Amino acid sequence: MARYYRLANGTNGVRQNGGRIWSHDIAVCFEPVKFPVALGEDIGHGGIGTTVTAREALDNWASHFVVAGGEWLIPFITRMAAGATVDADEVVGIFKARTGYMPSSFDSSGG
Repeated sequence: MARYYRLANGTNGVRQNGGRIWSHDIAVCFEPVKFPVALGEDIGHGGIGTTVTAREALDNWASHFVVAGGEWLIPFITRMAAGATVDADEVVGIFKARTGYMPSSFDSSGG
């Protein structure tokens, strides 16, 4: 199993009662897996998600990165798409510096 780090989460709005309308998550795996980028939308039983290649994430999911606040991940995803190795400690360290806490993570086969 490969470790994915949840590095971006945002919403595309807030209801009048303060609830989020639609959440967007991005998790990234830094191990050599076929689908290193995991994308999720919404929460609970109505949520959907997928895993994609780094190239697919860049080519087809730009708006997801914007809503999730994950634009800062694009240079790392670009390096992955070019076949470069990206150091998990570096990216997790940037996340912690930005947020003040460590990202949550989960294990998955990664395709």
